Amino acid sequence: MLSSSATTFAAAPLDAAARIVTIAFWGSFVLAWAAGGFGLSGGDAFGGTVLCVLALALGVLGYRLRAAQAVVYELTDGGLDVQLRGGRTVRRAGAVAVLGGGALETMRSRMLGSGGVYGYSGWLWTGGERFVTHLTARTRAVRLRVGGHGVVLSPADPRAFVAAIDGDVDA
Repeated sequence: MLSSSATTFAAAPLDAAARIVTIAFWGSFVLAWAAGGFGLSGGDAFGGTVLCVLALALGVLGYRLRAAQAVVYELTDGGLDVQLRGGRTVRRAGAVAVLGGGALETMRSRMLGSGGVYGYSGWLWTGGERFVTHLTARTRAVRLRVGGHGVVLSPADPRAFVAAIDGDVDA
């Protein structure tokens, strides 16, 4: 049970896999932009233009994924707020309950969404249930039920996060 005031938890830093995928993503952006520039300067107007447009699309996608990265989780009387890097807050209303005992060591499931660029966001299917994800580190994942919906988060301190939900002040 939650107290009458909001409790805020930082999201975990990106795990190694997410950092590698994010770096590779931006590396592909730089390569596409450079190759497009070389193509245009070398007289290949069509190929250079296609690569520059691809690079611009990757840049826009990267910007949007970065803006969607979870940075703070806030437990409130009304449910859960996920604050995103871009300044937006995703509100999930309803009672908050921990599922499956808290932190998961591995995520052996299917996901539809971003699989590592600035974290893992989208839909996750595990154990026959669907969850929306706001993960930054898979090894710190906590599965929740907020209202009637499944949510997976990765707070920097999963034990303290779970204890705040369960009302365990000694954790």
